[in-house]
Amino acid sequence: MKHLKTVLLSMGLIALIALAGCGHSGVDANDLSGVYVRSFEGEFSVGIDTLKLVKRENGSDEPDQYTIQRTLAYQKIIDGEMQVDTLYKHQSWRGMYDPEHQILKIRPSGKALTVDKERQEISLGEGIYHKIKE
Repeated sequence: MKHLKTVLLSMGLIALIALAGCGHSGVDANDLSGVYVRSFEGEFSVGIDTLKLVKRENGSDEPDQYTIQRTLAYQKIIDGEMQVDTLYKHQSWRGMYDPEHQILKIRPSGKALTVDKERQEISLGEGIYHKIKE
């Protein structure tokens, strides 16, 4: 019985590895989809800022469009002491990628995310987000 469990676990592990390897064959090298994070620490708060980009389906002649979910999780610092409660802010955006200038333009706000594919980073203002997940 113990041998059967070992065999079944091994087969499951092999299947997971095979499936994980198969998923990357059709990946678009220009796809920005993934999760990008940055941490921050200041006089009044510390936290993590996350951007999740998901490519939207559109016609092949149209520029790449993305749905962007921003989640900000932070703790306030009051009188030099970090507060126990974590606060959250959520924002949803839509953007269009300009590969020539490597900018993801957010509509309708006009914000621009600067993309560095080689370093797998996205910049928003002074903040630099590092890609952690496809």
